Amino acid sequence: SAILMAFQDQVGDFTLHNFSKVKELLFHQKDSGIKRGLYNTIRTFFFTEMIGVPLSLVISYFISKQIFGYKTFRVIFYLPHIISSIILITAFKQIVGPIGPLASVCNRFGIELPAQGLLHTPATATPTVIFYSIWTTACGNIIFYSTMSRIPPELIEVGRLEGLQLFKELIYVILPLIWPTFSTTIILDLTGILNAGGPVLLFGTDVISNGKATTLPYWFFSQVENSKIGTHGLMSAVGLCLTAVSVPFTLFIRWLLNKADRAEY
Repeated sequence: SAILMAFQDQVGDFTLHNFSKVKELLFHQKDSGIKRGLYNTIRTFFFTEMIGVPLSLVISYFISKQIFGYKTFRVIFYLPHIISSIILITAFKQIVGPIGPLASVCNRFGIELPAQGLLHTPATATPTVIFYSIWTTACGNIIFYSTMSRIPPELIEVGRLEGLQLFKELIYVILPLIWPTFSTTIILDLTGILNAGGPVLLFGTDVISNGKATTLPYWFFSQVENSKIGTHGLMSAVGLCLTAVSVPFTLFIRWLLNKADRAEY
């Protein structure tokens, strides 16, 4: 129905006008909310994948090495996935608020934060949401840890006999052995690239009311919530156009990742 709706007007007749409006929103309208939302969404996805996923890999690696206190660290790092999102975001908002712990620590070092808080200042709202996405991604990737725990100890011992240090062991032994899981995680993340803007709605409409922190999912939500005649057809056309771009890109990355050498055990 969503696909058919992209080719229909408000009375159900066939039209391509929706796609003309998509072109206008993306290329001709200067202050289009969709362009701001698309930019923030892609930026959030990029930083999350480039920083959050590698950090998650490193954290899972050190926990799998059973370092001192690893059971405690395992619980701490998995808390973002155990605690309800609403509770976690509420706590995060208090931490980065104008009178929160972060402000107290920064004041001790002579660093001044915005008086309204990081989430209520246009210049810092989006970076703060991106940091939250990186934090929740880096902590608690139980898939990496579970895969590493199944690696036969004999393979690790061979690396130690060869004199590999921890970092080289991670790169040359662990990563090739868990490559199918790692590449699948990246591919699954890519399939959700258009929804990678972070949970901005849970942060509150006051955070994104300035428009600077708008993401693509929230833009869709706001357009449908304040829907006018013909809005659903336009939203379907926008989704269809963005999917037409993201699917070939995802398939290309999948092909690229599958070209890499992988170890079997």
